[in-house]
Amino acid sequence: MVDLLADSNPVIASEQDRLERVRDPSHTHLIAPDELRSMLNEQGLELVDLTTRPVERPLQPWLDQAAVGPAAAQQIKAALEAELAGGEPTGLRPRVIENELWFAQTFGSFVTKRAG
Repeated sequence: MVDLLADSNPVIASEQDRLERVRDPSHTHLIAPDELRSMLNEQGLELVDLTTRPVERPLQPWLDQAAVGPAAAQQIKAALEAELAGGEPTGLRPRVIENELWFAQTFGSFVTKRAG
């Protein structure tokens, strides 16, 4: 399976979830790797392999993809710009590439097997 993962730090993960909900109000919760492992164990599965990789993307197409309104788009952009200026981390690791705001999300590919 492959899914978007939350930061391991719960404070940063909470900010990731908040920004995801600003972009898409139907978003519920990103799962951190340890939480994923625990959830799988509860279902009788063992995590055999977890490979993570950052996926960098420009901000604007990501916002456009969800038809984000101007106020929500500005709120997300402001949070990323604040982090760039030394503010609180968003978990989205923003940076500027050729005068365009980019961010990164962490995707995890995981393999499971029945425990026992």
